[in-house]
Amino acid sequence: MKLDSIPLRPARTLALAALLSLAAACRSAAPVPEGSPLPFHVALIPTEIHDTSVLTATPSTPVYPELPPERVKDDMHLDLGSKEVSKVLQAELARAFVRTTLLELPSNPSLLEGKSPAERDRYWQDEARKVGADLLMRSRLLLDPHITGEHNEKLWLEIPIWLLLGGPLCWFISDRTYEFTARLQVEVFDTSEGHETLGDYALLQIPLYAEFQGTDLTLIERTDSVGQYALSILVPAGLLARDSEEIEEELDDYLPRLLGRELANKVFDERSTFEQNLALGAFKLEAQAASMEPAPEGRTRVRVPVSELPGASALHRYELVAGDTVVSRNFQAAVPGDARRFIEEEMSLPPGAEYLTVRVVDASTNTRSYTIKVKSQPQSR
Repeated sequence: MKLDSIPLRPARTLALAALLSLAAACRSAAPVPEGSPLPFHVALIPTEIHDTSVLTATPSTPVYPELPPERVKDDMHLDLGSKEVSKVLQAELARAFVRTTLLELPSNPSLLEGKSPAERDRYWQDEARKVGADLLMRSRLLLDPHITGEHNEKLWLEIPIWLLLGGPLCWFISDRTYEFTARLQVEVFDTSEGHETLGDYALLQIPLYAEFQGTDLTLIERTDSVGQYALSILVPAGLLARDSEEIEEELDDYLPRLLGRELANKVFDERSTFEQNLALGAFKLEAQAASMEPAPEGRTRVRVPVSELPGASALHRYELVAGDTVVSRNFQAAVPGDARRFIEEEMSLPPGAEYLTVRVVDASTNTRSYTIKVKSQPQSR
């Protein structure tokens, strides 16, 4: 054993421990949303994207930018298209709702241009009802697209690792911070039959929001240049690949996912407001307790509990809709002292049906619609 190798062992051990700690402290992200999806089919209006570096007030005119054909080769900045951001938000919100549908912008821009806010509301409300949505979501991304970057405190822990263990082990350390500001604001409206003015049927008094100010990137995330990786043998990774198209593309991809995930968590935080909202209807559909069981002659037995909220009008009527199959019934008389009622039907579901729409109406004609997932039935032998 070489004597000169002995003093280096503790140093290498400490350096490796620091590396593992730094790797674990990579870019922070919102936790993956947990919980059963809320029983709603949500239609998403394409996300408005407003550049706050040129607009100082919250804009009233929607802007739906497309991706530019080429990036401008000056400073680093984000290039976000409305369609691309909207698709990512739809995918992330699919964790929070039973079903999500992204609405399309009209092929003829004049259908929206020059219209008043109320007329635009009616247009999107009609589009949401065409796809059978229960809720309509409007999102605005307020963004300063200019990116600034600098090395962070991890660089000073990275240098000893680079000296002792070599450059490749530093590729995984998030040693540079990139900052820009973004705020996603979301309003949610109930589009049930009879709810004709969006503003009167907002679920939340204050819009949901998700914010972003900066993130840390590793060398692997900043570049795919072989030359940069080779140079990391001679220079710490935190001083390399500081400004590149790869960074812009990485952040273009990362920002909508982060905001969408944070938004989905906010939806779960407001679950009770979505499910039981006295301003929209004094009842609550208990989708988690819904059941679907095989019945004779290929039919399906559906059972869905509904709770009347205190001081509410009695439940009056319900509808079950799957494809062209519509079952409409009045609720049975309430059992004294029991606020829970049941929707119970045997019905023939259309082949391949994936969703069942449930509409509930109380004695004051307050109406809400819900969407539940059709559970696959075992094949009969």
